[in-house]
Amino acid sequence: IDQVRQLRYLRGFKYDIDEAANAYTATLAWRLDEDLPSIRDEAVAPDYVLPYWETVRKHWQVCPLYGYDRAGGLVSLERTGAINLSALLKEPGMTRHMCLRFYIHVMEWQILVLDALSRASG
Repeated sequence: IDQVRQLRYLRGFKYDIDEAANAYTATLAWRLDEDLPSIRDEAVAPDYVLPYWETVRKHWQVCPLYGYDRAGGLVSLERTGAINLSALLKEPGMTRHMCLRFYIHVMEWQILVLDALSRASG
């Protein structure tokens, strides 16, 4: 995790260094607990496909990269309130943990895109 992400935390906590550092440290610990380094390794692969995508998209309207706004920012589409969780969980082999892992993959991939956009814009 580089300076771009650290700057995003500082901005997010209105440049309160202690709050930003505490949140950043907690995030790093959570990332290790959830094994996000391995997810990141998967997400940068040229042939990367979101896990469980074909199953999840039948019951959850989500588009991790819908496009870009006029300023070049990431636009994603997610109809969280429209998730048919009971139907999703009835899919063969699907569990709540798998749903969480899917969402973590989406978020990690979006973070990679945001990092690249931040670097590009300075």
